[in-house]
Amino acid sequence: LPSLRTWDVLRALDVVALWPGLEPRGLRAYAHGRQGFILQLAAALDRRIARLEVRRGLGSFARWVSARHYEAADVMSLVIPGVLRHLDLPELPARPS
Repeated sequence: LPSLRTWDVLRALDVVALWPGLEPRGLRAYAHGRQGFILQLAAALDRRIARLEVRRGLGSFARWVSARHYEAADVMSLVIPGVLRHLDLPELPARPS
């Protein structure tokens, strides 16, 4: 599910690029909550997102899964099987807010 949602964000950027009068480079993006990592993934994949701000985000997959008590609501929309074998959110390219 996170991969599909990231794909949706990337396709939304394509729509913005087609919008008359809008400049598709240097876009600013904002997300709030645990789902904000989807925007982080999209920004890592697409340089059109120049500035990114995530408030109250997940922060780190490793920290989330190792927590003794974690919020399990909507957990399947957060899980990317095997992701920690390759990266964690703090390792993604930074986009200043």
